[in-house]
Amino acid sequence: MVTPKPTAVLVVHGIGQQMPMDTVRRFVRTVFGTRPDGRERPIFSKLDRDSDFLDLRRLVIPGGKGRGRVDFYEVYWAPALSGGSAPAVLAWAARLLFTRSQGDQLRRIVWAARCLLILLLLLAGGLYYVFRDSPWLRYLAPLAPLALGVWPLLRGWGSSVFSETLADASRWFAPRPRDIPDRDNVRRIGHQLLMELHRRDADGQQRYGRIVVFGHSLGSVIAYDIIRMAFDELRWPRDPTPEESARPVSERQPAAWNFSVESTALTETSDVGRFQHFQRQLHQEQRAQGVPWLVSDLVTVGSPLTHARDLWSSGVASFDQRIEENEFPGLPASW
Repeated sequence: MVTPKPTAVLVVHGIGQQMPMDTVRRFVRTVFGTRPDGRERPIFSKLDRDSDFLDLRRLVIPGGKGRGRVDFYEVYWAPALSGGSAPAVLAWAARLLFTRSQGDQLRRIVWAARCLLILLLLLAGGLYYVFRDSPWLRYLAPLAPLALGVWPLLRGWGSSVFSETLADASRWFAPRPRDIPDRDNVRRIGHQLLMELHRRDADGQQRYGRIVVFGHSLGSVIAYDIIRMAFDELRWPRDPTPEESARPVSERQPAAWNFSVESTALTETSDVGRFQHFQRQLHQEQRAQGVPWLVSDLVTVGSPLTHARDLWSSGVASFDQRIEENEFPGLPASW
Protein backbone atom coordinates (compact mmCIF):
# COMPACT_ATOMS: atom_id res chain seq x y z
CA MET A 1 0.00 0.00 0.00
CA VAL A 2 1.35 3.40 -1.00
CA THR A 3 1.31 5.88 1.89
CA PRO A 4 -0.27 9.21 0.87
CA LYS A 5 1.84 12.32 0.98
CA PRO A 6 1.73 14.32 4.22
CA THR A 7 -0.87 17.05 4.72
CA ALA A 8 0.09 20.51 5.97
CA VAL A 9 -2.32 22.54 8.11
CA LEU A 10 -1.58 26.26 8.37
CA VAL A 11 -3.13 27.92 11.45
CA VAL A 12 -3.49 31.72 11.60
CA HIS A 13 -4.28 33.12 15.07
CA GLY A 14 -6.68 35.97 15.85
CA ILE A 15 -6.45 39.39 17.49
CA GLY A 16 -4.73 40.21 20.76
CA GLN A 17 -1.37 39.65 22.41
CA GLN A 18 -1.06 36.05 21.29
CA MET A 19 1.92 33.94 22.34
CA PRO A 20 3.66 31.60 19.89
CA MET A 21 2.03 28.17 19.51
CA ASP A 22 -0.88 28.86 21.89
CA THR A 23 -3.53 28.85 19.16
CA VAL A 24 -2.16 25.94 17.16
CA ARG A 25 -1.71 23.79 20.30
CA ARG A 26 -5.30 24.42 21.42
CA PHE A 27 -6.55 23.74 17.91
CA VAL A 28 -4.67 20.44 17.54
CA ARG A 29 -5.51 19.17 21.03
CA THR A 30 -9.19 20.11 20.77
CA VAL A 31 -9.87 18.85 17.25
CA PHE A 32 -7.38 16.00 16.80
CA GLY A 33 -6.20 15.10 20.31
CA THR A 34 -8.58 12.16 20.77
CA ARG A 35 -8.97 9.10 18.55
CA PRO A 36 -12.48 7.90 17.54
CA ASP A 37 -12.12 5.10 20.12
CA GLY A 38 -11.50 7.63 22.90
CA ARG A 39 -7.76 7.08 23.27
CA GLU A 40 -5.37 10.03 23.29
CA ARG A 41 -3.68 10.60 19.95
CA PRO A 42 0.13 10.96 19.93
CA ILE A 43 1.25 14.44 18.92
CA PHE A 44 4.89 15.37 18.50
CA SER A 45 6.63 18.75 18.45
CA LYS A 46 9.34 19.18 15.82
CA LEU A 47 11.58 22.06 14.81
CA ASP A 48 9.88 24.45 12.37
CA ARG A 49 12.59 25.14 9.83
CA ASP A 50 10.26 27.25 7.67
CA SER A 51 9.70 30.01 10.25
CA ASP A 52 11.81 32.99 11.22
CA PHE A 53 10.66 32.76 14.87
CA LEU A 54 12.64 30.32 17.01
CA ASP A 55 9.69 29.93 19.41
CA LEU A 56 7.56 28.30 16.71
CA ARG A 57 7.37 24.54 16.34
CA ARG A 58 5.80 22.08 13.91
CA LEU A 59 3.24 19.82 15.55
CA VAL A 60 3.03 16.40 13.96
CA ILE A 61 0.37 13.69 13.97
CA PRO A 62 2.01 10.50 12.64
CA GLY A 63 0.49 8.67 9.70
CA GLY A 64 -1.26 5.34 9.88
CA LYS A 65 -2.69 2.69 7.59
CA GLY A 66 -3.60 4.44 4.36
CA ARG A 67 -3.23 7.85 6.04
CA GLY A 68 -0.34 10.24 5.65
CA ARG A 69 1.33 12.35 8.30
CA VAL A 70 -0.23 15.72 9.23
CA ASP A 71 2.01 18.70 10.02
CA PHE A 72 0.61 21.79 11.77
CA TYR A 73 2.25 25.20 11.31
CA GLU A 74 1.35 28.59 12.78
CA VAL A 75 1.42 31.94 11.05
CA TYR A 76 2.53 34.03 14.03
CA TRP A 77 1.86 37.67 13.20
CA ALA A 78 1.13 39.34 16.60
CA PRO A 79 4.49 41.20 16.89
CA ALA A 80 4.09 42.66 13.40
CA LEU A 81 0.78 44.43 14.14
CA SER A 82 1.01 46.05 17.57
CA GLY A 83 0.91 49.57 18.92
CA GLY A 84 -2.61 50.70 18.09
CA SER A 85 -4.49 53.46 19.89
CA ALA A 86 -7.82 53.63 21.69
CA PRO A 87 -8.97 56.81 19.85
CA ALA A 88 -8.45 55.11 16.48
CA VAL A 89 -10.53 52.12 17.63
CA LEU A 90 -13.32 54.40 18.90
CA ALA A 91 -13.29 56.38 15.65
CA TRP A 92 -13.61 53.15 13.63
CA ALA A 93 -16.42 51.90 15.88
CA ALA A 94 -18.25 55.22 15.57
CA ARG A 95 -17.96 55.05 11.79
CA LEU A 96 -19.53 51.57 11.78
CA LEU A 97 -22.19 52.66 14.27
CA PHE A 98 -23.35 55.68 12.29
CA THR A 99 -22.89 54.34 8.75
CA ARG A 100 -25.62 52.47 6.92
CA SER A 101 -24.63 48.79 6.89
CA GLN A 102 -24.87 46.78 3.69
CA GLY A 103 -24.92 43.30 5.25
CA ASP A 104 -28.07 42.09 7.03
CA GLN A 105 -26.20 40.56 9.98
CA LEU A 106 -24.06 43.60 10.70
CA ARG A 107 -27.12 45.84 10.25
CA ARG A 108 -28.86 43.98 13.08
CA ILE A 109 -25.76 44.25 15.30
CA VAL A 110 -25.45 47.99 14.60
CA TRP A 111 -29.11 48.64 15.35
CA ALA A 112 -28.87 46.67 18.59
CA ALA A 113 -25.83 48.74 19.61
CA ARG A 114 -27.65 51.97 18.74
CA CYS A 115 -30.69 50.97 20.80
CA LEU A 116 -28.48 50.01 23.75
CA LEU A 117 -26.67 53.35 23.59
CA ILE A 118 -29.97 55.26 23.52
CA LEU A 119 -31.33 53.24 26.47
CA LEU A 120 -28.20 53.91 28.51
CA LEU A 121 -28.45 57.65 27.82
CA LEU A 122 -32.14 57.67 28.74
CA LEU A 123 -31.42 55.69 31.91
CA ALA A 124 -28.66 58.05 32.97
CA GLY A 125 -30.83 61.09 32.33
CA GLY A 126 -33.78 59.53 34.14
CA LEU A 127 -31.73 58.62 37.22
CA TYR A 128 -30.33 62.12 37.42
CA TYR A 129 -33.82 63.63 37.09
CA VAL A 130 -35.27 61.39 39.81
CA PHE A 131 -32.44 61.72 42.33
CA ARG A 132 -31.22 65.25 41.65
CA ASP A 133 -32.75 66.53 44.90
CA SER A 134 -32.21 63.35 46.89
CA PRO A 135 -30.08 63.37 50.09
CA TRP A 136 -28.43 60.21 48.80
CA LEU A 137 -26.21 62.39 46.67
CA ARG A 138 -24.63 63.73 49.89
CA TYR A 139 -23.80 60.20 51.01
CA LEU A 140 -22.30 59.33 47.65
CA ALA A 141 -20.13 62.46 47.56
CA PRO A 142 -17.46 61.02 49.95
CA LEU A 143 -16.98 58.14 47.51
CA ALA A 144 -15.74 60.55 44.85
CA PRO A 145 -12.06 60.32 45.95
CA LEU A 146 -12.27 56.51 45.79
CA ALA A 147 -13.75 56.75 42.29
CA LEU A 148 -10.95 59.08 41.26
CA GLY A 149 -8.42 56.54 42.54
CA VAL A 150 -10.03 53.60 40.75
CA TRP A 151 -10.60 55.47 37.49
CA PRO A 152 -6.93 55.45 36.36
CA LEU A 153 -6.83 51.67 36.85
CA LEU A 154 -10.00 51.15 34.84
CA ARG A 155 -8.81 53.59 32.21
CA GLY A 156 -5.47 51.78 31.93
CA TRP A 157 -7.20 48.39 31.61
CA GLY A 158 -9.66 49.72 29.05
CA SER A 159 -6.92 51.43 27.09
CA SER A 160 -4.97 48.16 27.06
CA VAL A 161 -7.96 46.27 25.70
CA PHE A 162 -8.46 48.86 22.98
CA SER A 163 -4.81 49.37 22.00
CA GLU A 164 -3.55 45.79 22.31
CA THR A 165 -6.57 43.77 21.15
CA LEU A 166 -9.29 45.66 19.29
CA ALA A 167 -6.71 47.89 17.60
CA ASP A 168 -5.60 44.92 15.48
CA ALA A 169 -8.98 44.90 13.75
CA SER A 170 -9.20 48.68 13.34
CA ARG A 171 -5.67 48.88 11.89
CA TRP A 172 -6.53 46.14 9.41
CA PHE A 173 -9.95 47.32 8.23
CA ALA A 174 -9.54 51.08 8.72
CA PRO A 175 -5.80 51.62 8.26
CA ARG A 176 -4.04 54.94 8.35
CA PRO A 177 -0.92 55.48 6.21
CA ARG A 178 1.38 54.52 9.09
CA ASP A 179 -0.47 51.18 9.44
CA ILE A 180 0.19 50.03 5.87
CA PRO A 181 3.81 48.78 6.38
CA ASP A 182 2.82 46.70 9.41
CA ARG A 183 -0.18 45.24 7.61
CA ASP A 184 2.00 44.35 4.62
CA ASN A 185 4.54 42.73 6.95
CA VAL A 186 1.82 40.48 8.35
CA ARG A 187 0.90 39.39 4.84
CA ARG A 188 4.54 38.74 3.98
CA ILE A 189 4.99 36.48 7.03
CA GLY A 190 2.03 34.33 6.00
CA HIS A 191 2.83 34.45 2.28
CA GLN A 192 6.42 33.36 2.86
CA LEU A 193 5.36 30.36 4.94
CA LEU A 194 2.67 29.29 2.47
CA MET A 195 5.15 29.52 -0.41
CA GLU A 196 7.65 27.41 1.57
CA LEU A 197 5.03 24.70 1.98
CA HIS A 198 4.64 24.64 -1.83
CA ARG A 199 8.40 24.40 -2.39
CA ARG A 200 9.76 21.52 -4.47
CA ASP A 201 12.72 19.38 -3.41
CA ALA A 202 15.85 18.58 -5.44
CA ASP A 203 13.90 15.92 -7.38
CA GLY A 204 11.20 18.41 -8.35
CA GLN A 205 8.64 16.85 -5.99
CA GLN A 206 6.45 18.72 -3.53
CA ARG A 207 6.71 17.42 0.04
CA TYR A 208 2.98 17.82 0.75
CA GLY A 209 0.02 16.46 -1.11
CA ARG A 210 -2.46 18.93 0.33
CA ILE A 211 -2.53 22.14 2.38
CA VAL A 212 -5.43 23.18 4.62
CA VAL A 213 -5.55 26.77 5.93
CA PHE A 214 -7.37 27.51 9.19
CA GLY A 215 -8.01 31.05 10.40
CA HIS A 216 -9.55 32.30 13.64
CA SER A 217 -11.09 35.78 13.96
CA LEU A 218 -8.90 38.32 12.15
CA GLY A 219 -6.62 35.41 11.28
CA SER A 220 -9.24 34.21 8.79
CA VAL A 221 -8.96 37.53 6.93
CA ILE A 222 -5.17 37.27 6.93
CA ALA A 223 -5.49 33.69 5.67
CA TYR A 224 -7.75 34.89 2.85
CA ASP A 225 -5.18 37.52 1.90
CA ILE A 226 -2.16 35.23 1.89
CA ILE A 227 -4.05 32.61 -0.14
CA ARG A 228 -4.95 35.09 -2.87
CA MET A 229 -1.38 36.45 -2.92
CA ALA A 230 0.19 32.99 -3.15
CA PHE A 231 -2.26 31.81 -5.81
CA ASP A 232 -1.50 34.84 -7.97
CA GLU A 233 2.16 33.81 -7.85
CA LEU A 234 1.64 30.07 -8.42
CA ARG A 235 -1.29 29.94 -10.83
CA TRP A 236 0.73 30.01 -14.04
CA PRO A 237 0.73 26.69 -15.96
CA ARG A 238 3.72 25.26 -17.76
CA ASP A 239 4.15 25.90 -21.49
CA PRO A 240 2.03 23.45 -23.51
CA THR A 241 3.75 20.83 -25.61
CA PRO A 242 3.37 21.03 -29.42
CA GLU A 243 0.81 18.21 -29.26
CA GLU A 244 -1.21 20.10 -26.64
CA SER A 245 -0.98 23.36 -28.55
CA ALA A 246 -2.58 21.68 -31.54
CA ARG A 247 -5.73 21.04 -29.48
CA PRO A 248 -8.17 23.84 -28.61
CA VAL A 249 -8.28 25.11 -25.02
CA SER A 250 -11.82 23.75 -24.63
CA GLU A 251 -10.37 20.24 -24.98
CA ARG A 252 -7.13 20.77 -23.04
CA GLN A 253 -8.82 22.47 -20.08
CA PRO A 254 -12.56 21.69 -20.23
CA ALA A 255 -13.16 22.52 -16.55
CA ALA A 256 -11.60 25.99 -16.84
CA TRP A 257 -13.37 26.54 -20.18
CA ASN A 258 -16.79 25.73 -18.63
CA PHE A 259 -16.28 27.58 -15.35
CA SER A 260 -18.77 30.33 -16.18
CA VAL A 261 -21.34 27.69 -17.21
CA GLU A 262 -20.98 25.90 -13.88
CA SER A 263 -21.21 29.19 -11.97
CA THR A 264 -24.45 30.02 -13.76
CA ALA A 265 -25.79 26.53 -13.03
CA LEU A 266 -25.05 26.98 -9.33
CA THR A 267 -26.84 30.32 -9.32
CA GLU A 268 -29.89 28.73 -10.94
CA THR A 269 -30.01 25.41 -9.06
CA SER A 270 -28.10 26.08 -5.79
CA ASP A 271 -26.57 22.61 -6.20
CA VAL A 272 -23.50 23.12 -4.00
CA GLY A 273 -22.46 19.45 -4.24
CA ARG A 274 -22.24 19.68 -8.02
CA PHE A 275 -20.13 22.83 -7.83
CA GLN A 276 -17.76 21.32 -5.25
CA HIS A 277 -17.31 18.30 -7.54
CA PHE A 278 -16.54 20.70 -10.38
CA GLN A 279 -14.01 22.52 -8.18
CA ARG A 280 -12.13 19.25 -7.61
CA GLN A 281 -12.11 18.61 -11.36
CA LEU A 282 -10.76 22.11 -11.96
CA HIS A 283 -8.01 21.63 -9.37
CA GLN A 284 -6.95 18.30 -10.87
CA GLU A 285 -6.93 19.85 -14.33
CA GLN A 286 -4.77 22.76 -13.17
CA ARG A 287 -2.34 20.36 -11.48
CA ALA A 288 -2.07 18.42 -14.74
CA GLN A 289 -1.23 21.69 -16.50
CA GLY A 290 1.69 22.28 -14.12
CA VAL A 291 0.05 24.62 -11.59
CA PRO A 292 1.59 23.54 -8.22
CA TRP A 293 -1.35 24.76 -6.11
CA LEU A 294 -1.98 22.58 -3.04
CA VAL A 295 -4.48 24.54 -0.91
CA SER A 296 -7.70 22.53 -0.84
CA ASP A 297 -9.62 24.17 2.02
CA LEU A 298 -9.96 27.47 3.87
CA VAL A 299 -11.60 26.85 7.26
CA THR A 300 -12.68 29.89 9.29
CA VAL A 301 -14.00 30.35 12.84
CA GLY A 302 -15.53 33.62 14.08
CA SER A 303 -14.60 35.26 10.81
CA PRO A 304 -15.15 38.98 10.01
CA LEU A 305 -15.38 37.90 6.36
CA THR A 306 -19.11 37.60 7.05
CA HIS A 307 -19.17 41.42 7.08
CA ALA A 308 -16.79 41.94 4.15
CA ARG A 309 -19.20 44.26 2.31
CA ASP A 310 -19.03 46.71 5.19
CA LEU A 311 -15.47 46.22 6.39
CA TRP A 312 -13.82 46.31 2.95
CA SER A 313 -15.91 48.99 1.29
CA SER A 314 -14.93 52.63 1.05
CA GLY A 315 -16.07 55.76 -0.69
CA VAL A 316 -13.71 54.93 -3.54
CA ALA A 317 -14.58 51.26 -4.18
CA SER A 318 -17.10 48.81 -2.74
CA PHE A 319 -16.25 45.21 -1.90
CA ASP A 320 -18.49 43.92 -4.72
CA GLN A 321 -16.75 46.23 -7.19
CA ARG A 322 -13.35 44.94 -6.08
CA ILE A 323 -14.57 41.37 -6.65
CA GLU A 324 -15.72 42.31 -10.16
CA GLU A 325 -12.27 43.78 -10.82
CA ASN A 326 -10.67 40.46 -9.70
CA GLU A 327 -8.95 42.11 -6.74
CA PHE A 328 -10.71 39.76 -4.31
CA PRO A 329 -11.64 36.16 -5.16
CA GLY A 330 -15.23 35.23 -4.51
CA LEU A 331 -17.80 32.50 -5.06
CA PRO A 332 -20.97 32.55 -7.16
CA ALA A 333 -23.63 34.74 -5.60
CA SER A 334 -25.95 31.90 -4.54
CA TRP A 335 -23.31 29.97 -2.54
